[in-house]
Amino acid sequence: MDACQAQGVETPTWSSDGGFVTITFKRPDFKSDIIENDKEDKKITEEGKYPLSTPQAPPKHPLSTPQVELLIQKMGDSYMTMRNMADVCDIKDLKYFRESYITSALQEGLIERLYPNQPKHPKQQYRLTEVAKGWLTNNVK
Repeated sequence: MDACQAQGVETPTWSSDGGFVTITFKRPDFKSDIIENDKEDKKITEEGKYPLSTPQAPPKHPLSTPQVELLIQKMGDSYMTMRNMADVCDIKDLKYFRESYITSALQEGLIERLYPNQPKHPKQQYRLTEVAKGWLTNNVK
């Protein structure tokens, strides 16, 4: 009852018929400002167009350090395609590899693109930066 009053909803009615209890909740009256807000929300979702599939759940701990460390240790001195880098790291899912490994390494400045101004270039390749090479020489056992 209190929850209904707090939401501005009419108090529910109830009746008992033998062994059954029926509770009827009244739908609240919509005000014009609520309808306008609802229309705006729908416009936003239509513009944003959610993907058809649900992306992988975010991890419970940051992925950057162990994944990027593995990537740096496995990469050579020459340019490599994303597929080659994923194969070296034994990763099959390229989307996961791009989001968890490549993006983190690029943000940390540990790898660089062959075509830096065209991230979606069809022949895009990556190589280690001097920062990553310095990290390798100091941390490889």
